[in-house]
Amino acid sequence: MSLPALVRAMRWSASLGVACCTAYAPQAHAVLGERVETIHADQMRLQGARRLATALRYQVHDIRLADGSSVRQFASPSGQVFALAWRSHLKLQLQPLLGQYFSGYSAARMASAKGHGFARQSMLTQGALVVHESAHMGMFAGLAYVRHLVPEGVDPNALR
Repeated sequence: MSLPALVRAMRWSASLGVACCTAYAPQAHAVLGERVETIHADQMRLQGARRLATALRYQVHDIRLADGSSVRQFASPSGQVFALAWRSHLKLQLQPLLGQYFSGYSAARMASAKGHGFARQSMLTQGALVVHESAHMGMFAGLAYVRHLVPEGVDPNALR
């Protein structure tokens, strides 16, 4: 095989790999700011095991996937999802997670400088939405919360 043909083949296989990873990335749909009932639908879509833990001022619904990824949804006593946290080997699609807050997130993301290399961290704030994201060598993690929905006495930065 000639060098140009080898380069084309390598580019094609790399593109195919990216497409496959994107197509099979876990998708969650518990929508920030909406009712806790959306969490059961997430568990079914993600085909994960859900665990419920109750803290003094909120509930934590933790969905674990077979590959070790997790999506944690934090609900207030009134049953509203006020925060989401995730750890995944593939980058999650945030539009279904953030719902009505996605457009603000997207605008803040475009305005911020993107990190390059093996590790990246960012904190985005758009109105009431706060999103912390990090990526390090194939592991993606994040926390998103809506400030006015966080129950009184809860430190959103302690949620993980």
